[in-house]
Amino acid sequence: MNNIIAAAVQMDPKIGEIDKNIESVLHFAKEAAQQNAKLIAFPECALTGLGADSMEETKEIALPRNGDWTNQFNQLTEIHDIYIAVGLLEIVNEQVFNSLYLFGEGKVLQIYSKAHLTNLGADRFVEKGDTPFVPAKTKLGKLGLLICYDSRFPEQSRVLSLQGAQVLLHSTNLPMTANDHVDLLLPTRANENRVYVISAGRVGVEKGFRFLGRSTIYDLDGSIIAQADGQTETIIYATIDLEAATEKDVVFPPTPEKPYKQVNSLFTSRRPDLYGEIIKTDDKKVILNETANVQN
Repeated sequence: MNNIIAAAVQMDPKIGEIDKNIESVLHFAKEAAQQNAKLIAFPECALTGLGADSMEETKEIALPRNGDWTNQFNQLTEIHDIYIAVGLLEIVNEQVFNSLYLFGEGKVLQIYSKAHLTNLGADRFVEKGDTPFVPAKTKLGKLGLLICYDSRFPEQSRVLSLQGAQVLLHSTNLPMTANDHVDLLLPTRANENRVYVISAGRVGVEKGFRFLGRSTIYDLDGSIIAQADGQTETIIYATIDLEAATEKDVVFPPTPEKPYKQVNSLFTSRRPDLYGEIIKTDDKKVILNETANVQN
């Protein structure tokens, strides 16, 4: 057994109010640590806000990569022996990325930049991340990082899980129209990979956009262990067993309707020799051509 308490913080960051947002994140992290949480996830762009309307504004609110602002988080993780995943807009050589930092053991353990971008807020102006999908190795276990829209692409979660990720930390700013992520996509990512998914979202309104909230912690089968509402700044907690997440055989005991034991091996049953179509780089062109042919 390798049980730990995990937490997802649901908060309402204010766009461009960096100092206030940092203060809020540190406050929530300390509160979660007092409840013995060891792994704490925060929303997408929790430090900066996301709803920029121009490239100029995006650059103005972005934080420098690995800047002095990281010191407070490094110290906090060392003092309390915790791990924190927190999102922000960051600037690197005049390019801006929507990134998720994993802090722990007194340092920055991993920086992941969002690979799949939407047409909302600062995502319209940031660069596509090309960070390899590799889980971070920590004293707790292996942690995979995803940001918001990434959850719609099963390949990312599968790659992380195949490399041993036991928990997927999903940092998000889901709008009110995105209930399908909470109800369908995220539990599926947990179930199909047999990993825990910790999804930390935000609440409130930013430049006319109201956010969904509904931060959720999912069990290995995709069931909900803990969930927040859609309005409140809060912290949700769950005890998770990281060792259990390394077992990819799903066992179905005998029942009156099926009187024999069934074992499904999620990973060894895979047929990657048949999956080549999903890694073609011209998918969009093919789909557009097929659509045009149908219309004609």
